[in-house]
Amino acid sequence: MFTTLLFIVLLAIPAIVLFYRTVVSKQKVIVRAGAGAAAMLTLVGAFVMPRFALGQSDVYRLSSMRDGLALLAAASGPLYLLFWSRKHRGRGRSRTISIIAAIVGLVPIVATLAIAMIYAGER
Repeated sequence: MFTTLLFIVLLAIPAIVLFYRTVVSKQKVIVRAGAGAAAMLTLVGAFVMPRFALGQSDVYRLSSMRDGLALLAAASGPLYLLFWSRKHRGRGRSRTISIIAAIVGLVPIVATLAIAMIYAGER
């Protein structure tokens, strides 16, 4: 239960930053619409992404296509933030916040992939 809440909170951070940048940005409408879509995909992926309990990580697996798509959806927000901060040279503070939020959002995704790969060979 704790890891579920932790994953949702960690993935909500890039979604909040994307929503903020969507509202305050002066970029083209298509870029802001893409940011809003990526934020929504991230939140959907955060709630649908497969969870694991810390004590039971040896039985964790990505068993279906749904799990993989949820992981991909959850990764869309942090990746969009990284690409946006790289492509659009804005103020330094906005770029720094975007990069930090993207890294925080990638932590649960990398952890999920690492656990799934570590224990994949033991089945």
